[in-house]
Amino acid sequence: AAWHGDTSMSQAAWQAQWNTAMEELIRAYRAMGTTHETNTLSMNARDMAEGAKWGA
Repeated sequence: AAWHGDTSMSQAAWQAQWNTAMEELIRAYRAMGTTHETNTLSMNARDMAEGAKWGA
């Protein structure tokens, strides 16, 4: 394709780089999901403890 003519990078090299970037993105996304889940659970427990203190 003409659009990557300037970079003098082969299609295969570009694809390999793209795949690496995608894998890193997915890994980061999964890590965020895990962190979010942990935060939600600990916040939930904290809220319940706080509620119990106030007799809610």
